[in-house]
Amino acid sequence: MKVSIIIPCFNERSTILQVIDKVRSMRMPRGVDKEILIIDDGSADGCGALLRERTAGMSDVRLHVSVINIGKGAALRVGLAMATGEIVAIQDADLELDPDEIPRLLEPILAGKTDVVFGSRFLGPRRYGLTPAYMANRLLSWLTSALYRCPISDMETCYKVFRRSVLDGVRLRAVGFEIEPELTAKFLRLGHHIVEQPISYVPRTNAEGKKIRAWDGLKAIYYLIKYRVISHQRLLLPKPHAPASPTTATPDAAPMAATGDRRVVLPRGGVIPLPDGAAASQAAGEVDSIQRPAHVSDRATTPAPRVAAR
Repeated sequence: MKVSIIIPCFNERSTILQVIDKVRSMRMPRGVDKEILIIDDGSADGCGALLRERTAGMSDVRLHVSVINIGKGAALRVGLAMATGEIVAIQDADLELDPDEIPRLLEPILAGKTDVVFGSRFLGPRRYGLTPAYMANRLLSWLTSALYRCPISDMETCYKVFRRSVLDGVRLRAVGFEIEPELTAKFLRLGHHIVEQPISYVPRTNAEGKKIRAWDGLKAIYYLIKYRVISHQRLLLPKPHAPASPTTATPDAAPMAATGDRRVVLPRGGVIPLPDGAAASQAAGEVDSIQRPAHVSDRATTPAPRVAAR
């Protein structure tokens, strides 16, 4: 049994190495191995170069560095495509959450009680005041519970742990923080029971690097409602078509079929080419030809995997 720990990272130079050290040193349950997948989402603080230097030679760490910043959702989908473990755990690159709690979150899955576990910041003792962020999180969790008729205390938690197979054939579209309501909504719509476990939480401020904003909360409301009302069929990837005949194949079809090339599709026609050797997981999204998203700038950090223009 292997657990793939996905760490999306954007401008977290001050904390990412500490997070990696804590994740590498944590004690896993007997018989469970781990791989660490770090997805640098176009950091502008030199984080990508730092990670290239410091993770070289770490056999349990795999790194993907994007040349542009797209969003947490896109980074997670790249991580899902790279994952080779039977179980996936998501870990933020800051120090708000303690990686030593991940093994405890694995227990209900390993015991066969559920396929999805959320770490809830609001089930344990609360060590912070009634901040706007706290109230927004409680509102979103209440809305999730009401819409999906399943009690959820912390929908926006980073600590989502699940069997990778629960996303087989599932269409993921989020590129930003809306990945949190999308994952939660699709787990529930597809009939998966979510077990919550209390976790510790040390919140940071916007000045300290917290990136989620009020606009992300409004988008979360939209996506929670959207994924509650759309048809079941639209939650899933389209079934593969029969292979095209030689007379009808498009110019792009043969190279893609021959190489098994898989890419994470973004809105407005963009995709992220996956790193060499990445697992071709359907959980990453759809497959299409390489294009540059029209809304993404050309600001680059380090020179590896690029998004090419048609």
